[in-house]
Amino acid sequence: MSIICIAKGTATIGLTTRGADGQIISQTPARWEHDPDGGCVALWTMNPETEEQEAPARIYGDWQASEYLGDVLAELKPRRKVNLPDFPAIVRAAMADGMDICVYCQSFGCNECIVNEWKSERSDEE
Repeated sequence: MSIICIAKGTATIGLTTRGADGQIISQTPARWEHDPDGGCVALWTMNPETEEQEAPARIYGDWQASEYLGDVLAELKPRRKVNLPDFPAIVRAAMADGMDICVYCQSFGCNECIVNEWKSERSDEE
């Protein structure tokens, strides 16, 4: 079992600029800075014996809760059924019955909404 680490901060994407001949003209490395007010979440695992990072960190926007919390749950590998309902299945079943739950949402505005992903998964299945 690994140590599961999660942190809030600011991620800066690296940039490499190459000339016409393919040679590197300039390079700025990717960077992570711990910041409680940052807009990103990093998730990584560490070896409990060596305390070394086992794999590259996964970086998410702090609004992508379904992704990073889902990945935390996947890392935990619970042996019993967890007490989270299958929300994608619930949304798809409601849509099949002609109900659009988005009518009841007044706060998010559809941008990057996980419900839209679940709705499109249903469209892909049809």
